[in-house]
Amino acid sequence: EEATSRPRPEIGGRKINWEYLAEMTESQCEWAFRFTQHKLRRLINTFEIPDPFCTNTGHCFPAIEAFGMLCARFRMPKDQYSLSTKYGRSQAAISELVNDLSKYITKTWEHLLLWDDKGVMHP
Repeated sequence: EEATSRPRPEIGGRKINWEYLAEMTESQCEWAFRFTQHKLRRLINTFEIPDPFCTNTGHCFPAIEAFGMLCARFRMPKDQYSLSTKYGRSQAAISELVNDLSKYITKTWEHLLLWDDKGVMHP
């Protein structure tokens, strides 16, 4: 019995790193990630994103790639195929990264995110 292969998207493109971002204008970077290179660096430091950031199943990303991918995912809420072909990561790795990094930021900063549970900002 011959094993059948299902079609899969080709993973291509370039991984997000500081060199890649340095080749972009500020406008291009802001279009792709909603932040300039300088602001991405500040947010990574402010959010204290580990470098590397590793998911629960062991996919590891440099901090800039992890946060850049999260921003790109929120920027382009299409299916993850477009991100995997543009940024050189599998859809499974992207999905896991987005979920795990979102949880990390929420858990780390929940004391600031959930500051007004009974006040003016609470429905």
